[in-house]
Amino acid sequence: MRKLLSLVTVALVVLAGCNTVRGTVNGLGKDTQKAGEWVQEKVPANPQ
Repeated sequence: MRKLLSLVTVALVVLAGCNTVRGTVNGLGKDTQKAGEWVQEKVPANPQ
């Protein structure tokens, strides 16, 4: 019984960790995209 409980606990921790990492990476990706759009607005694409 204890073994089963510990396995479930470990599985939950691993899943929570994966979700957190995924969320962080996703958030960073969105921030980077916004920064890129901001730069494109501020800096002319082809200065002449």
